[in-house]
Amino acid sequence: MVQWCIAALPLLLLGSMTIEISHWHTARQRLALSVQRATHDTALSGGTTEALKHHLKRHLPANLKMPIKACITDSVNALMADFVDRPLSAKLGKTVIRHDHVRQQHLDALARGRYNGRGPRSQQTISEANQLNVQATVSYRALSPWVRKLIDPVTIDLQHMAIMQSHRQRLTTPCVTIN
Repeated sequence: MVQWCIAALPLLLLGSMTIEISHWHTARQRLALSVQRATHDTALSGGTTEALKHHLKRHLPANLKMPIKACITDSVNALMADFVDRPLSAKLGKTVIRHDHVRQQHLDALARGRYNGRGPRSQQTISEANQLNVQATVSYRALSPWVRKLIDPVTIDLQHMAIMQSHRQRLTTPCVTIN
């Protein structure tokens, strides 16, 4: 009986680890899909962190409610200084980077003497300025108390990109936290 208990404990722990790794992988894939959908929807909504927060809340499955820190990793202030469309901004009443006529904007930047069409502050082109880059960090807690004593928490880092489908707006803050 004692020998069986000694042999069974590592097997039970191994079984728990296998189940936990399977659950972690499934949760990571579901989170990646939710963050990608939220990134795409944010690209349709001006690329702001408020829109990102709204869309993350909408796309997260109910059984995956865990703290998420999501950040827009683009240097939006430098991009705004380089590529703001003043006539469109005046028309809309907010500072924006135009998302359409990208080729013509690039040709205009070249005509103004910008090397490879890159902005002096951001060192990016108008095409790169119209990419929304999002990084999400999730702290995953193991379900099994045994596994939690060995590895807890596990950090899941996700990075997603979408092409802006709306005029990019200035950010109030680069990161949001969702609980």
